[in-house]
Amino acid sequence: MFVGVSAKDLVTPEMLKTMAENPIVFAMANPDPEIPYPVAVAARKDVIMATGRSDYPNQVNNVLGFRSSSGAPWTCGRPPSTTR
Repeated sequence: MFVGVSAKDLVTPEMLKTMAENPIVFAMANPDPEIPYPVAVAARKDVIMATGRSDYPNQVNNVLGFRSSSGAPWTCGRPPSTTR
């Protein structure tokens, strides 16, 4: 499984080929994912792929990668952080 919220083109087709059967890839860097959808499905027909882009199928929001920083305060009953 790969969950990315970092920078574009960090995952190569060669890396994807080393993953187990039916690899799960959430490439959520915006505006360009860590591996583009067309490149991923060309490298692995069995890839389970999602990106943060609306022009690719299976869009997911990259807030999934920031759960600990954005959701934890509310889970713990703390108010959100501010820049004040």
